[in-house]
Amino acid sequence: MDEVSVTRTSTPSIRAIVADEGLCGQVAALLLCDRGPIHDAFSGEPVEEVLEVVRWSLSHEADEGFDPAEVLTSWARTKGWGVERQAAAPGAGPLRGAGPCSRKVLEGASGGADRPT
Repeated sequence: MDEVSVTRTSTPSIRAIVADEGLCGQVAALLLCDRGPIHDAFSGEPVEEVLEVVRWSLSHEADEGFDPAEVLTSWARTKGWGVERQAAAPGAGPLRGAGPCSRKVLEGASGGADRPT
């Protein structure tokens, strides 16, 4: 066979797309909270998983006393997401290729049986 390849190179995984300042700002606006806590919780994390957590948070927005910034930053700290990951492994950069964020992971973040663990 000659030098021409008949196979295509694989496309980048969607897990390679990570949350940046712009996405964190949009999430903060959507959740009606400050950018800082959202950036701290999600910076450098796979967008697919961030969106799953945001969907979960929106499903609890009507819960009495639910503060998305407080709940999400506490959950991220516990899970080692965002700036917690970057602080734990300086120079390691954002997480790439993490497993999907399941609803089981998110259960419990609103305060009772639904609080993230």
